[in-house]
Order: sequence, then C-alpha cells, then structure tokens
Amino acid sequence: MEETFQEIRATVDEIEEGQIETILYYCDELLEINPTDIMTLYSKGKVLMHQEYYSHAISVLREALALVPESKTIQHDLDLAMKGLVDQHKSQGERKNKAASNNTLPKKISISWKWLIGSAVVALGGVAASARLSS
Repeated sequence: MEETFQEIRATVDEIEEGQIETILYYCDELLEINPTDIMTLYSKGKVLMHQEYYSHAISVLREALALVPESKTIQHDLDLAMKGLVDQHKSQGERKNKAASNNTLPKKISISWKWLIGSAVVALGGVAASARLSS
C-alpha cells in the first residue's frame, strides 16, 4: 500500500493547474460512493496540499490516517500539511504587520478649533448670501 501512496504522491506533483478542480470533483464523487476509499482520500488530501488548502488537506488526511493508522506516508504528509498551515499563518501575519508598518497615511493635522469655527461661519455666510441674491 505504501508504494501506491508514493505513486499518488508523484502523480500529484505533475498535475497541471487546469486539472485541479476536475480531480477534486471526481474525488468528491468517488467519496460519495465509498467514503472510506483510502486511495481517494489520500489523493484528495495531496491535491489540496498541492493547492495550499492546508486546513482542508489536514481534515482529509486525518480521515485517511484513521483508516490506515500504520501508514508512514500519510502521517508524513499530514505533518507537512500542518507545517504548511503554520507557515501560511505566519506569512499572513507578517504581511499584515508589514502593511501596517508601511502605512503611508498622512500624519494627523492639528487644526485650531477657532479656525474651524471661523471657516464654517464664512462658508455658511457665503451660502446665506447666495441664497439672498438668488431670491
């Protein structure tokens, strides 16, 4: 069985982008028919990992490992998926921190409240004057 897992692993690495959705569709169809099909579970988990959908891959690979707990290949790939998820979260956190530190919003401008009131009065006076002229 480990040899078959190795073959699936090699095949998944050669999948082209346009084939991913089709493969996942057929995996889901097969799993509806036989939810304990270990090869389909493993294939789906590997494809999800390949696409960096680590949390989904972890769920599927855990199901596969529950069916074949002695599989070192599935355990290894589950560990890789968990590491990928951790790395993905770290990367997202770093991007958020970097975006926050690169924030180029203008600094807060200090304006006197007297100036604000004065400009509001001038603006309202202009509106009132134009309203009188148009009447």
